[in-house]
Amino acid sequence: MNSFNPFNYSLKELAPLITSLVFLIGYGVTLFVAVPDPGFVPACAALVPAAFGLVEVFTKAAPDAANLSKALKQLQAAGTSVAIYFVAVPADTSNKIGVLCGAIVSFFAVIWAHKAAHRTRAARGTLSRA
Repeated sequence: MNSFNPFNYSLKELAPLITSLVFLIGYGVTLFVAVPDPGFVPACAALVPAAFGLVEVFTKAAPDAANLSKALKQLQAAGTSVAIYFVAVPADTSNKIGVLCGAIVSFFAVIWAHKAAHRTRAARGTLSRA
């Protein structure tokens, strides 16, 4: 089981990544369930920024609880995905507003998850001064 978690992160330390993953999965489900036939190219164009955002949220360094760089990467990816969704995906207005609300919620959820992860690292004494 360690091969899936080579750096031995706790679940709380992975919370920003998991939060971003939940948004990506929800975004994909909304795209393929609520839209009858989005088409391959618009679907890829709408999901790729969210997938890259997932990677950026994981790799972005955020040494203290006040650093919002992870949340800003999530907001950037979600905003790009929503902009492409609004232009390229033939969905109704209520669906597009729902995706926009999900993007905003994901930004605040990553902030909350990052603060929880920081508290966990502080309690374990594994904070680095980077």
